[in-house]
Amino acid sequence: EGGVVEVGGLRAALLPFVSERILVKKVLQEAEERHRTYAEAMRRILANLESPLMLGHFALEGVRPGAGEFVFHLTGSYAVPPSALPLGARYVALGHIHRQQQVSEAPVAWYAGSLIQLDFGEGEEAERGALLVEVPDRGPVRVHPIRERWGKPLKTLHLKPEELDGRLPELERFPGYLRVVVEGRLSPAVKERLFQELPHLLAVETAGGPEDGGDGTLAPELGLVEAYDRYLKERGREEEGLLERFNQVLKEVELEALAPGA
Repeated sequence: EGGVVEVGGLRAALLPFVSERILVKKVLQEAEERHRTYAEAMRRILANLESPLMLGHFALEGVRPGAGEFVFHLTGSYAVPPSALPLGARYVALGHIHRQQQVSEAPVAWYAGSLIQLDFGEGEEAERGALLVEVPDRGPVRVHPIRERWGKPLKTLHLKPEELDGRLPELERFPGYLRVVVEGRLSPAVKERLFQELPHLLAVETAGGPEDGGDGTLAPELGLVEAYDRYLKERGREEEGLLERFNQVLKEVELEALAPGA
């Protein structure tokens, strides 16, 4: 539910993730207010959460994503301006962004980030770990990043077809999970053999083929809304109503997934 709580003399404001649908229903109750943005509604909520400490789950504008987050929740529809944070907060602990970082436009706010690499796109060398936060009675809060890695690493290798056999021993020894991107075409038989010989291989992709433009690079990964929009345009069905309905269904699924016990 969130709100301001006090435990053992420690007072903190709690704000869990709030979907746009819930925000409209709970905060923007009047019909004439429905046109207001997610950020404006979040600003209204945050204004009522004055507390020295705050724990929240939302994306701030200007943060660096880790590449494994749900893309739609990082766009203008869901991004909250740092200026919306409570002015009296001494420290704001945030979740939602997988990359550990201090928010440049709001130095009191930090994302601890993900303890483990959750996606191949998150950066194999990205700094990971936890945050040790000292909150004295007076004076500035001190934040100490603890650099550590948990879980199995994820690694992407870009290889030519003729390099596959020679690199197999190296791939077999890798302690984590692999994604192999092969330049040019690759037969289904070779793909099947790679999966059989490398149990920790999760994906085999090709770059430079007709499906990605032939320039040797993989097409950028699209969010679900963007991908559906492209799908409609490719088939000559640029119907705004369809895209809006898809967006609404996506939010309903997301809400169900976030419900307790889901």
